[in-house]
Amino acid sequence: MIEAPSTARGYATLLEKMQIEVRINEDVTERYRGLANQGWATFLEGSPVDHWQGQRAAVLAAEVERWRLLGKALDSGALRVCRINGLAQK
Repeated sequence: MIEAPSTARGYATLLEKMQIEVRINEDVTERYRGLANQGWATFLEGSPVDHWQGQRAAVLAAEVERWRLLGKALDSGALRVCRINGLAQK
């Protein structure tokens, strides 16, 4: 069993060992974070407060907390979002 790498470079190295030519290996964390913030802003602008009552409010609160923790991990650098694209070699 192959152990999952912990860095984007580690994934690229693993793919190359599997005869996959890595063409793109970029950190897109800031772009992802920006898109997430933009998505929440759009959601808040278009969502009436009275819609979020009872169980809907609980579901929304759980989702907000999940995204808060994800944002904290992204902002601290503990979690990165990487785009890796490869082409199998013949």
